[in-house]
This record gives sequence, C-alpha cells and structure tokens, in this order.
Amino acid sequence: MDKGSNLHYEGEANESRDSFKLDREDMRVAQLDHHIRILGILRAYICRSRNQIVAINCLPFEVLSQIFVLGNIASELDSGPVQPTVFPLILGSVCYKWRCVAWGSSELWESFHCRISKARCDAQAMILRGWLQRSQQRMLSICISIRDEDAWTESSNVSTSIIDAIVPYCERWTHLGLILPEAWYQSLNQAQGKVPNLASLSIRPPMSTSPPLSFGTFAQATSIRSFFASHYDLANIHLRWDVLKKVVLEGVTTNEAIDVIRRGESITSCRFNELGALEHDFPRITNNSSIQDLEISTDEWADLDEFLDFLVLPGLRSLTVTLPEGHPDPLFTIEALISRSTCPLKSVDIRGVEITDEDLIAFVSHSDTVTTIRVRHHASQ
Repeated sequence: MDKGSNLHYEGEANESRDSFKLDREDMRVAQLDHHIRILGILRAYICRSRNQIVAINCLPFEVLSQIFVLGNIASELDSGPVQPTVFPLILGSVCYKWRCVAWGSSELWESFHCRISKARCDAQAMILRGWLQRSQQRMLSICISIRDEDAWTESSNVSTSIIDAIVPYCERWTHLGLILPEAWYQSLNQAQGKVPNLASLSIRPPMSTSPPLSFGTFAQATSIRSFFASHYDLANIHLRWDVLKKVVLEGVTTNEAIDVIRRGESITSCRFNELGALEHDFPRITNNSSIQDLEISTDEWADLDEFLDFLVLPGLRSLTVTLPEGHPDPLFTIEALISRSTCPLKSVDIRGVEITDEDLIAFVSHSDTVTTIRVRHHASQ
C-alpha cells in the first residue's frame, strides 16, 4: 500500500471520529436490542408451533409425565448422590409443553440434592421455594451440601434463606441431609416436634468443625431410624437413640462409641469411621443384643482392643475392621469378643494389617460360627 493510500485511510478515520455522535449510536444500539427482542419472540412463537406437532409432544400429559419420571430416575442413577439435582429444570427449559408437564409432575420434585454457595444462596433459595411448591403434597427427601464450606464456618454474615425455605415443609420430610452451619441452628429449631415422617437424618458441620452448641431439634423425634453424623461432640447431640436402627458416626471417641452402643438398644447396623482413642475413665461393659452388623475404622491413636473389650454383642453376625498400618493383630481381640458374647458371628473382614496364615488357621479352628474371613493388607482394597 502506497503513502497516498495511507493518508486516505487516516483521513477517513479522522472524519469518522469527528462525525461520531454518542447519542445517535446509543439510539442505534437500542433499536438493535428492540429488533433482537422481537426476533426472539418470533422465534419462540415459531418453535412453539413446531413443537406442537413433534411426535413426543402429541402424547397425553400422563404418558409424558411418566417418561419424565423414569428419565429422572435414570439420571439419578447415572450421576449418583453426590451430584446436584438438575434434571427437572433441564426438562422445563426445552419447550413450553415440557415445562407445563414437568412443573405439574410432583413426583419429579419430591427428592433433590441442592449444592449451595455463599455468593448465590439467596437466588438458590428462590429456586428452592419454587421447587418445593411443585412437590405439592409429596413426602420429601432433601439433601443440602455446600460448595464453599470454608465461607460458612463463621456464624456472622451467613444467610439463613436456604434453611428458611425448607423448614415450612418439615412435616413432609422423610430424609434430611444437611451440611449444617452454626447460623442455621435457630431456624432449624422451628421444626422441633414437627417431623412425624422423618426416617433418616444426616448432619455434618462445614469443614468438619463442630460448633460447641447443643443440637436438640430432633430430641423427641421418634420416627428417625437412620442417623449419620460427622465430627460432632455427641454430648451436644440430643436424639432418641433408643429407636434408631442404623447409625453411622465419624470422628467420635471410643468412649462416645461405646455410649452409643449402650443407649442404642434397637440398633441393628452400626459403623464408626475414624474412631478416636479412649478418653478419661474406662467405660463399663456394655451389652447390646440388637447389633448384627458392626464396622469400625480407627485413627492412628485408637486401639481396637480398648473398644471391643468393653462390648458384649450376642446378636453379632458380621464384623468389619479397618486398621492403620502397624496396628497389632486383632484376631485375639475378636476371638475374645466371640467367646464373651457367644454370638453367631459368620463374617469377619480385616483391612490394613498383615496376618499370617498360621494365625488365620488357628482363629478359624477356635471359632465354630465364622464361615467367611477376609484379610486385606491395604485398607483401600
């Protein structure tokens, strides 16, 4: 390009800058926005007319609703319980008819996992309220997890909009799973005495940092049969332990675990993860004839002997222990438990420690009930 051409283009640029009118250009942008909105409306109208003759949209409401319900079940199986529930919302975004069918199919909205964040929780609460309204009168299975748990550990400046959205529906809760910030305790207390259908409860504090507060919302709930809690001081957890059937606890001490077995006279399945060491005084011998399945994994400071030696479990049928590397051979302790309890123990699973074949043969020969014993040197196997 020659010098004359350069001068020509520079002159045009200068002229364009000189003749530029901001108000005029803003008006042109506004006109374009108006045309885009009109085109969007026209597109939606055409799509709606087209979608009315698509084969699947010719199906009756009830048939299409059942297809959606089956699709929702398949989606949950495919994604697993750790993923947030989005399938019903995706259905509603396809077209007007699908939205009408999805919004009117209460079965799609009876179970959900909502993963919240501190920055978006108020907007998510608004979506959640609409979700719960669409569930109509169905029983509810609710799971609330937190994406940014570190932002929820302080009680100040924490929104309660999520818990405020679900508490009015507490009489229809059947399963409730919460990562529970301290700031939500007061709002959740509004559900006290109002959970006649709650069968399963799961709670954990953000970042597994338990607040030093008493938790008594479900102290008188006689319907709860399954309970999970992680990293709580059990002295602060008030429940009807005597009616529970299944208990899973993480990060409790040996004393707390023995106390749960003592109080949980109806428990049939019990699991302790990251069982901590024995504290202060030795507990008294505890007898529980209901427990059939017992699973224990200890932390590096706990001693399995100090847990099992204080138990008498006449109904025990299955025992699984996961131990840290270097923990003593547990066979003698297990054999003493069988002898003391005269239990029908059939299955023993030991993970994390090495046991010689001679010791295994001796153990089996001394036990008349054990039919299956598995030993896995690595806990992850």
